[in-house]
Amino acid sequence: INRIITKDISVQELSIPSKKIQFSFKDFHQREIACQTISDLLKKSSLNEVKVIVNELISNISKEDWRILQEKYKAVRPMNWEEVKLLSEKGATIGSHCMWHICCHSNQNISDVSLQIIESKKNIQEKISKDCKYFAYPNGDFTVESNDIVAKTYSMGFSTKKQEKVDYKNDISVIPRIGVPNDYATFQIMLSLYP
Repeated sequence: INRIITKDISVQELSIPSKKIQFSFKDFHQREIACQTISDLLKKSSLNEVKVIVNELISNISKEDWRILQEKYKAVRPMNWEEVKLLSEKGATIGSHCMWHICCHSNQNISDVSLQIIESKKNIQEKISKDCKYFAYPNGDFTVESNDIVAKTYSMGFSTKKQEKVDYKNDISVIPRIGVPNDYATFQIMLSLYP
């Protein structure tokens, strides 16, 4: 939602009143700064704060403009359950990433984190009729508490601790993973650094 709204050229101003943030766009660089600022804010906020921020983002445009943007950028929508089930049937392993992609950091209410971790597994298993054994932390963020929940719920959990390599010493519920970059050359470099 952040990228769709901040990068659309029809949006000239953007405000998030709850965080006292205001942007006026004169060029693409200002849009990039706004997008990154809001992305960082969303990643560090609690689930309730994220809901408020998202609603405030959407309120910057009319309902009709929001509908048009959703249609225009439908290619970035998440897969639907039929597509996920088909992937599973074709042999892909389906893992969890929370129900609403919340970052499992210390700013979150632990009961929200627990619900996100446990219910997402149940939901996936119900939709694809297979066991969901793996969990990847959104944004790689975790706490001792979220780590305990993942350890009790899944066979393995994955974080984004780039400075670590995978070996037998890793905690089974926070195994390091590498986020996939946008270009192949960067991906090759990352693979050579973190084989």
